[in-house]
Amino acid sequence: MLAKRLQQWRSILARASGTLVSINIAPASATRSVTHNTLLRIAYKGMSLFEPCVTFMPDTTNAVMTAALLRDVFDAKSPANPAQPISHPMVLLADNAWHGGVWTTGMTTKSSAVPSAVAGLVLENKGTLATVAAVGAAAVVFRSKL
Repeated sequence: MLAKRLQQWRSILARASGTLVSINIAPASATRSVTHNTLLRIAYKGMSLFEPCVTFMPDTTNAVMTAALLRDVFDAKSPANPAQPISHPMVLLADNAWHGGVWTTGMTTKSSAVPSAVAGLVLENKGTLATVAAVGAAAVVFRSKL
């Protein structure tokens, strides 16, 4: 988390010093490295029940993030352009952010992780009663690992 925050601060400082900066926030993507982790795979599956949240496939994310990068590089009106005035330094991060619906819900990513994992586990196991009981116990045990 600190590494990501440092990257953001550095980009804001670089833009303030006159450098063209492209820093775009990608949505949750079901990449191999993420879905290899059982808890994350299950949480991503359950996230679909919390509209408008969406987990995207890597090809979709790659295409949209490429378009965002091209806009930053070639659009003179993009906040990435240091000559373009912006109202707040965080506009650099928020302008092209593609959050997948998470920012429009009443929950944070962290607070929705356990309900998403519980829902995903039930979905993955066809909603059997034993699964529902196991999910309740697993949610308590694995809460800190999500």
